Amino acid sequence: SDTYGLQSRLGHALTPRLTGTVGYGFTYLDLQGQEDSTTHTPTLGVSYQLTPTLTGSVNGGPAITELGGETFVSSAATVSLAQTLRFGSASVQYTRGVSAAGGFGGTTDTQSVSGALTLPGLQQGLVVVFSPAYRIAESVSRRQTGQVDVRVLTLNLGVTYQVARFVSVFG
Repeated sequence: SDTYGLQSRLGHALTPRLTGTVGYGFTYLDLQGQEDSTTHTPTLGVSYQLTPTLTGSVNGGPAITELGGETFVSSAATVSLAQTLRFGSASVQYTRGVSAAGGFGGTTDTQSVSGALTLPGLQQGLVVVFSPAYRIAESVSRRQTGQVDVRVLTLNLGVTYQVARFVSVFG
């Protein structure tokens, strides 16, 4: 599949700790051998600084998908919590939306729960990131030609080391 999209979000500080957001997302999925789909996702949200080092945010709205001459409305949302630590940062996130199910194809309602632990201060120039994620993808319509019902767990580990001012090695 080929995916074309636009994601935009505009925020306005309502108070020093509270920010309101309005956004719009557009996704066009060009699926080989299947019907193409278009999804429009208008969103509203807030971000709140719970403590000087802890921030939570919630964004959501409808995901309006056109697929094979039919229109499907599902929910789209992102909920996150981010903590700054003395030695790095930690975050968790839940996301729900409409997308392609990777190599499985098809327009799917996708949910994911992910986390990230970033450790930039272990050694000068070294950054280590551990980011596990669990994803569920299910077909938007039961009439789609290729039904998708996929569950995936990934455990990502990334390392970046800066060897010179403009040179880094990563893996």
